[in-house]
Amino acid sequence: MIAEYQVQDRIRDFFSENSDKKIAIWGNGEHTLQLIEFLKCNEITTDSIKAIIAKEDNGHKQQKIPIIKVDDAFQLLNLVDFIVISSYSFQEEIAHEIERLGFAKKIVKVYNLDGEYKDPLFYWKLYGKSYFKLPTNKIKEFISDRTNYIKIYERAIKWIHKNTIDNQGIIVHSQQKVCYPEVTGYFIPSLIRWGEKKLALQYARWLVSIQNEDGSWNDPLGLTAYTFDTGQILKGLVSMVDSYPEFKVAILKGCHWIVNQIDEEGRITTPDTSQWILPNGKMTPEAIHLYALEPVKLVADKWNIENFSEKIGIALKYYLQRDDLVEFDTLSHFHAYIIEALVDLGETSHAIEAMEKINHIYEQKGFIPGYHNADWVCSTAMFQYALIMYKLGWVERADKIFEYTCHLQNDTGGFFGGYGEGATYFPIEEISWANKYFLDAFWYKIHKSFNKDYSIFPEEISYNDGRYRLVEEVLGENKFHKVVDIGCGKGRYIKNLKEKYPEAELYGVDISDKMLGYLPKGVTPLLGTLLNIPLMDKEVDMAFCVEALEHAVDIPKAIQEMGRIVKEDGVLIIIDKNQERLGALEISEWEQWFDEERVTQLLEKEGFIVTVRKNISYDQKSGQDQLFIAWIARKSTRLS
Repeated sequence: MIAEYQVQDRIRDFFSENSDKKIAIWGNGEHTLQLIEFLKCNEITTDSIKAIIAKEDNGHKQQKIPIIKVDDAFQLLNLVDFIVISSYSFQEEIAHEIERLGFAKKIVKVYNLDGEYKDPLFYWKLYGKSYFKLPTNKIKEFISDRTNYIKIYERAIKWIHKNTIDNQGIIVHSQQKVCYPEVTGYFIPSLIRWGEKKLALQYARWLVSIQNEDGSWNDPLGLTAYTFDTGQILKGLVSMVDSYPEFKVAILKGCHWIVNQIDEEGRITTPDTSQWILPNGKMTPEAIHLYALEPVKLVADKWNIENFSEKIGIALKYYLQRDDLVEFDTLSHFHAYIIEALVDLGETSHAIEAMEKINHIYEQKGFIPGYHNADWVCSTAMFQYALIMYKLGWVERADKIFEYTCHLQNDTGGFFGGYGEGATYFPIEEISWANKYFLDAFWYKIHKSFNKDYSIFPEEISYNDGRYRLVEEVLGENKFHKVVDIGCGKGRYIKNLKEKYPEAELYGVDISDKMLGYLPKGVTPLLGTLLNIPLMDKEVDMAFCVEALEHAVDIPKAIQEMGRIVKEDGVLIIIDKNQERLGALEISEWEQWFDEERVTQLLEKEGFIVTVRKNISYDQKSGQDQLFIAWIARKSTRLS
């Protein structure tokens, strides 16, 4: 049994067996919150917890349990029987501190770090309550009380569409409704990830149409060319050039222009900095230009352009020598640009150094200020910092910052630039780039969660499992040749199919590169999502998607994308969980279960003729509980 169950049993047993003892918990953070919630949901009394020891009272009251500062912890010496360390990452450091205070014999460690490499309290928070056989009503209550990321996403997408100018790009902000070329450019990769390919193409074609003859792009008013802006536009065009080679000429012109802005020392210049003065009187840091280098590097690698590579190397060397490169002495939004640029360019050591300091600020304040001494937050920067943390693999830290910032969203679906007293960064304007960084952070949140938890996903499925039997039945009856498993995980379905039909041409699509590493030899792995499948229109005879649509967030676009790749008279199979059974299992924060009629209508809209099956057996269960529904959809030659 994997570690999370051992730890959960240990917590349950300890608090049950010592309900008559006096217990203190070390730490007032997220792990303690989850430990107490875990006890409540398992109907174990928390009356035995007499105090929480913390370096400071951060305002997160734990069920009215007194909080004792570390410096005053000696008071507990004769008052408690045990001190429980709830932290996962810093368990040993905390143990040494407790020993120093003279509490060594009272220490209770939750984790056995030698053999338990997971963080079970967080695992339990996201996925694990179902394994405790909680009552359905408690699971439903927990789900309904969580941050509704689906609604936040839907509002954000509506805001983007509403604030896009016909046949052009996205506006600057709610009070300046002219197109912003820079933001329009770096929105494009975000839109592609989330299935908004038509809008991304509109943006790209408009940007090419307004490019200057020298290869640069101007500010929103068309007055001055900027290096930074040109780099962000190139990010968008580079993300589309494989599908639309027509953009190559514009890309090369833009890259040449940027490279020409790098002087002999490596300093990246721009034609005009008159608009770079910040409200505090300081200049926007020149080092944000590093954020314009990634697309040039991609182009240099893609088309083997040595001159580009050389100039990027010179520029990186110049800026990496600066001691103040990652100092938090500017607007947090610009600071985050520099750090993310370093991550994207492979200079992670400098990024980690900076982000450790940012995380410390967050732990101390509960937010990351717009400037280091400010009392307000920049919404975009908060999403950017979360995004950087996800890229660095700091998933739990990123989750906290991401959730905090999502709650700032206005009812319109947009975000003001700054929130809080004294905010000087667009405090009454909804800025378009905040929605871009929301989309990016949300995408990485999902992506990193699957990579982080890949070990819990099964590698095998029984040939007798009703879900597998249905997929094999359709494939066998139709003698399909080219077949793709969308959201394939470790390829347990495709593995069986490969053994049964060795002559079939099989593909597996998944968001997790770690999952794809488990696919059997002879199956083509494709890194992608249900919203962005790397296959051509009408390319496969059969596509199937088992327990993956539930993670797609945008269900109509996911079904549209899956339908796109299926040939006429081909079949798309979706097997997923029944909305009527919601509460039978705990689900992740973005997961959705489905109404039979809704999915049927969405498939019919894409030109499919649909039949539905229920009572599908699974995991040695009969399926009479109707947990799963299967939609077998054949693309009609008449309707498509």
